[in-house]
Amino acid sequence: NAAPKDEFEESVRELNAMVGLDNLKQNMKTLFNRSRFDKMREEAGYKIPEKGGYHMIFTGNPGTGKTTVAKLIGRIFHSLGLLSKGNVIEAERSRMIGPYIGQTEEKMTELLEEARGNVLFIDEAYSLCDNTDGDRKDFGCRVLECLLTVLTEKNPDMIIIMAGYEKEMNQMLEMNPGMKGRFPYKFNFEDYNAEELYQIAYN
Repeated sequence: NAAPKDEFEESVRELNAMVGLDNLKQNMKTLFNRSRFDKMREEAGYKIPEKGGYHMIFTGNPGTGKTTVAKLIGRIFHSLGLLSKGNVIEAERSRMIGPYIGQTEEKMTELLEEARGNVLFIDEAYSLCDNTDGDRKDFGCRVLECLLTVLTEKNPDMIIIMAGYEKEMNQMLEMNPGMKGRFPYKFNFEDYNAEELYQIAYN
């Protein structure tokens, strides 16, 4: 296994090498360096402010690199000693919601156990709360209630990343004010322009 410093620097290099996403990369770099600095101060015996988790919201269209960045985040926070494993556990709606009362909670308990130490990446998270179907909304909101058990922990050894279209994600958070404040970091993934798409194809 790579040394933590090597793993950190290699992962940051991979992030910087991604085509486009300039604003995202700069904001991520700031977050990583701040987290690294706080960890070093803590190890040196200094008291640092209680921050809670590093849970995040990713907004943007499909194909803009959200899953790739989530994997790099897992590796980087593992190198900082903030995640014990650093892998990415991807969860879709069907994996979290059961067809009958009680099964959603069972599925979520299993999922959260697997995700401990890792990044839990939930794409199209806005589909968990859908107004158009009463049952669907109820079961979806059960998922959010289960996630709150981790979101309220001070040192959860897990990073939850919820991703999806910006408009829909904002609507979901407005509908669930208890969730909104649990995600201190929000990153937008901009669409690639023609030149960037050419560079991706060339690479």
